[in-house]
Amino acid sequence: MKKILSIGLILFVIFLIPFTVNAEEKKITIYMARGGGCPHCEEAMTYFKKLIRKDEFKDIVEVRHYEIWSNVDDSEATTKQDAENYEVAKKVYQAMGGTDEYKGSVPYIVVGNKTFTGFSSSTEKSIEDAVLEAYNDSSYVDKIKDIVGDTGEILTVSKSDWVPAVIILVVVVGILGLTIYFARKGSNEEEIEKTSKDEKKEEPVKVEEKKEEKSNPSKTNPSQTGKKKTTKKKSTNKKTKKA
Repeated sequence: MKKILSIGLILFVIFLIPFTVNAEEKKITIYMARGGGCPHCEEAMTYFKKLIRKDEFKDIVEVRHYEIWSNVDDSEATTKQDAENYEVAKKVYQAMGGTDEYKGSVPYIVVGNKTFTGFSSSTEKSIEDAVLEAYNDSSYVDKIKDIVGDTGEILTVSKSDWVPAVIILVVVVGILGLTIYFARKGSNEEEIEKTSKDEKKEEPVKVEEKKEEKSNPSKTNPSQTGKKKTTKKKSTNKKTKKA
């Protein structure tokens, strides 16, 4: 029983490790200029959400994105923010070796010392290789960080993205609970069965004792012996009177 509980607790802790906060360490920042309503930008954002949850990358990478234009929101505030982000994107483009003027092509992605214009599934492997290359390079310096400062938005995983993980956690807890329940039930049944067997072992001993009393003639009843002796005395007295 104790072993089952220990194993269950260990599995539960192992499952929770990915949800714990890790110590601060070197991170590679991916910068992306995007457009509101751009399908390839949405595809890239979906990929980056998966990337920051991958075991190999979740602790070493972050994504900072900038909307530089929008086809879905033309409000004054958005237009103003997009204009500011566009200026940031132009500076980044030039810092990464752009020889002409940045035309606002999106998605425009910077990873380490490499840039990517556009996005498709074939780009994913190249992005991951660029992240690992920068991370493993002890001399790597993020030259974009000083240009962008704290501008843009850091990509985070929303609550809805954690739904599968929560479901898995509930299933694990449920299985652990059922394991403990059936373990206890089995233990109780074993105790009841053992008690029942012990009681059955005691009963035959009593029966054997009764059999021994019946089969052993040497053990006579004292009251029966007394009656026999009394009968003999009476018969002796009758013979004396006849004489």
